[in-house]
Amino acid sequence: MPNIVLSRIDERLVHGQVGVQWVGFADANIVVVVN
Repeated sequence: MPNIVLSRIDERLVHGQVGVQWVGFADANIVVVVN
């Protein structure tokens, strides 16, 4: 089972540039955005 390394609850969706930085920071291989 994968570990959740970063989560955020916000009313806005993730901007592409921000998402790319988070992936690098968290060393993530999967990003899930839920609306």
